[in-house]
Amino acid sequence: MTYFASVVQHIAQGARVGHAQAAIRTVHGKHASRWLAEQAGISPRTARRWLSGASPTSRARAILEAAAAAGGTTGLAAQRLRTAETIDVGTVAVSYDGESEGSRRIGEITVEGDVANYINTTARDLEAHNLEGAADAFSNAIMSGYDPGLEDTLQVEELEFVDVSP
Repeated sequence: MTYFASVVQHIAQGARVGHAQAAIRTVHGKHASRWLAEQAGISPRTARRWLSGASPTSRARAILEAAAAAGGTTGLAAQRLRTAETIDVGTVAVSYDGESEGSRRIGEITVEGDVANYINTTARDLEAHNLEGAADAFSNAIMSGYDPGLEDTLQVEELEFVDVSP
């Protein structure tokens, strides 16, 4: 699980404006535009525009920074995972009952079926700031994508890198 905080950080770094807008809405609900207006020192009407699909591209950085302030990197990573179509993790170190079982070359996983369910659980746990639960769900997603059913046997202990697309 110790590797997972850096994984979350890396995933969050690739977040785009749409992920940031969704993260702000998730944390603040119907008060999102009011919160953003106060946070960014802008009018509520401008905040509503920033949270809409027509947000100005020149304000992308400010929206991303506001999202980081709203929910930290976990909120951004959660939203990015929710929109993932594929996840590439390269080689992962795995364990069984806490004992090392070497490494497996996983590569790219399509986010569908059980993998999608595990990724959604990962995102929910990230939004709840439950890193341990998110790490377990993410491990299950990876192992299920590698070989369905293997998530019940092997646990990811470390991974080389992670790339989420789009």
